[in-house]
Amino acid sequence: MVKENGKGKKQTRFKTYRNASGKAFMALAIANAAVGGVAGVQEAEAATKYTWKKFEVSEEDGFIPYGSSWTEWGPSMGYYEAQEQLAYHRTQGEYDYGIAMYLSFHYVTKGYYGKTQSKGNYLGLVTSNYEYEYPQNDIKSGYYYEYVGSEQYNTAPTTPTLTVPSVQFEHGDKHFISYYSTDPEGDTITYTLQVNYNNSGNWEQVYKGTQKVYEYTVPQDKISVQFRVIASDGQATSAYSTSPVKDIRDVQYYWSKYYAVNPTVWGSTRHSNAEASVDWSGETSYNREWNEMGLPSFPYGSRYDQLSYSPEKGFYYSNGQDPVEVRTNNWGELIMGLIPYNTPNRQGYFDLIIHANGGKTASYSYKEKISNPNVFERGSLITNSLQGGYNKYQHGVRNADGYWYERGQRVLSDDVTPPVIELTEQSKVGATSTVDVKVYDFSTIKTIKYATGEQGSGYFGANGTAITNGKFTVNENGKYTVYAEDARGNKSVQVIEVKKVNTAPVVISAEAVDKFNVVDDSSNFIVQGSISDVDGQPLLAKAIYNSTTVLASTDNNHTFKAMLKGMDYQKGFHNSEISIVANDGIADSASKILMHTVIKVDNATDYLKELNAHSDNPNEYKTAQHEAFYKAYESILSYEAKRTKEALKDAIEKIDTLKASTVSESETLTNWQNRLDSVTATVATEDAEQSLSKKDFEKAKDLVSGLTASKSKEQLEERINELQRYHDASDAVAKMEDNKEGVSWDTINHTQEKVAIVENADNKKALQDRLTQVIKDFLSDLSTVTSDDLDKFGLTDVVPEYSEWYDDFKEVFKPLGEDKHAQELVDF
Repeated sequence: MVKENGKGKKQTRFKTYRNASGKAFMALAIANAAVGGVAGVQEAEAATKYTWKKFEVSEEDGFIPYGSSWTEWGPSMGYYEAQEQLAYHRTQGEYDYGIAMYLSFHYVTKGYYGKTQSKGNYLGLVTSNYEYEYPQNDIKSGYYYEYVGSEQYNTAPTTPTLTVPSVQFEHGDKHFISYYSTDPEGDTITYTLQVNYNNSGNWEQVYKGTQKVYEYTVPQDKISVQFRVIASDGQATSAYSTSPVKDIRDVQYYWSKYYAVNPTVWGSTRHSNAEASVDWSGETSYNREWNEMGLPSFPYGSRYDQLSYSPEKGFYYSNGQDPVEVRTNNWGELIMGLIPYNTPNRQGYFDLIIHANGGKTASYSYKEKISNPNVFERGSLITNSLQGGYNKYQHGVRNADGYWYERGQRVLSDDVTPPVIELTEQSKVGATSTVDVKVYDFSTIKTIKYATGEQGSGYFGANGTAITNGKFTVNENGKYTVYAEDARGNKSVQVIEVKKVNTAPVVISAEAVDKFNVVDDSSNFIVQGSISDVDGQPLLAKAIYNSTTVLASTDNNHTFKAMLKGMDYQKGFHNSEISIVANDGIADSASKILMHTVIKVDNATDYLKELNAHSDNPNEYKTAQHEAFYKAYESILSYEAKRTKEALKDAIEKIDTLKASTVSESETLTNWQNRLDSVTATVATEDAEQSLSKKDFEKAKDLVSGLTASKSKEQLEERINELQRYHDASDAVAKMEDNKEGVSWDTINHTQEKVAIVENADNKKALQDRLTQVIKDFLSDLSTVTSDDLDKFGLTDVVPEYSEWYDDFKEVFKPLGEDKHAQELVDF
């Protein structure tokens, strides 16, 4: 629909909606530059008003995902859950929200358990002309926003300024007509310039295009002109800007005014009379008629009809009223000059010369000059300052008023029209912006300069930067003034607001998804935030940490998520400095520094499991508490690896520090104590196994017995039992070794049973060797040797019937218990 505003402008309104994935899109004389051609008209891009629903934020305990990707987990990994239920993945040590899809696998999203935020009570609608003012179906500044849609408004260009030279228009002249408008959306503007001649009311188009200056030629057949111009962005048009009516006159010329006189022609015959004479000797003054001097009477009524003389004047002729001086040449001739006459039919002059002969006589000659009353020629000048059109008077003839007129040069008006300046900024945003400068003037352009800010022409007398190539380049947005001066001293300034110098983007917010992160070489963590750019450039976020840079694209809300890798960190506790920078393809923003706790361990899953078992809400831990836990955790591992008293002491100290800064009792602390005890018992058991000392054995036995039931305890108990079997057998052997008199085949058999159940081969052999020696000693001390004794001793091929023989010859082979004597006896 179309709305009319109060200023006569039109606004065209379009209503569109945007889906979740993005927005809907519905320059004669020219100094230093040539006039460009008419550019094409681009389609206007509408200004858009965006609308969101605003809600309160509701908080509750729940699942907080790391991201939007789905991961497949199988039951074999120890995952358990019910459909639509929160579960704890014990293998991974993370909370996962899963939906049971099939019996054999699940689809889950990795995350953690904590406070979730969701849409709460509806508060109303909010709008903005900035597309990313609020998120799409997400939380910002404590409120939840739900995107509704957009309304597009195309605002018409401003009413153009129209400049028409103030000089008088004359037929055939050329003038620059300039006009200028702006468009709120920055659309290309097309101008339509029209003229109205002779106040007819009929407007004729003389130009349509994007140039802001038009060279107008005044027609020869018009008496007035009026201009109007309108601007369009392709969708909407401005109001007309209309000039006052300009009168048009003929080209003005200088005219000279003269008297109009009849032309005269000299006759071709000079008449002479040598007989004429006159005597005027002795006279001091006289008057003589022409005929008294023997001159002819002039038939045409000459007024100068007598020659006179006086001492004061000398010779002269006159009619008694208008004396005229007579000149005397070197020959004594009286040159009478031109004697005028005027009759009804003709007028003219006599050219009369009196030839003096000795002073008393004279002869004459004359020639007649004839004038035609019906023919005129230019006489003497009256004035040469008249002005008028080309046909104001009849040129070179006697006019009706009786005067002669001649047309001179054209009257040139003083050039008082200042140069016309046209400025055009580059169309695309860049690190710098170049402004094309075109200056129009019919005089020579003397100076072109520019300066920062809005300046008057007087500023440029000693200031400003010269423009020599028709353009200038700046690296800051703002207003700039261009100054031009022509050869006649006319000056003008034009201001342009530069908007295409790139403005660096801004990091609005940055945070890690989690308050802290535990990582290993195979795990990552996410830093997210929002960035913006007033130029509307495509944006990229950079997360810089540990000399590593991670690039992250932005979504439709200019939010980003950057995944930082655990493998980029050294093992240890890090209060990591993460620098977040936005880049628009031209410049980086200022860095926003994020300090984040990153704990790098060998097994992040195990660490998180221990941490969650120590605290109900480790997200609330301060940095010192996290560091205490990390040191305690690593001290356990260190003791388990080193198994030294120093490592045990360090672990106990680290655990005490953790207890003081967090809690004194927890599942993890109990587990860690069990692990310490288990290591201590293990070390003691190993010492007992190494030393085979009864004292070490009893110590290890006591330590193992005090352990909490566990698989490791069971394993240690097996080792203690083995040691117990060893010591039982060793004690039995030692008893016989200490009391040979008490040795019997019964005691030997009883001891042999104990030795037989010892599992350690080395220990068993040592016991067996000791027992064998006891038996040897026993045989050597027997007074009578029977086949049964030899058989029990373990000899082979013993024949019971030879008992007598064995006994008879025992002395030969004594001691029977040493070497092979007993066997030799049997073999013998």
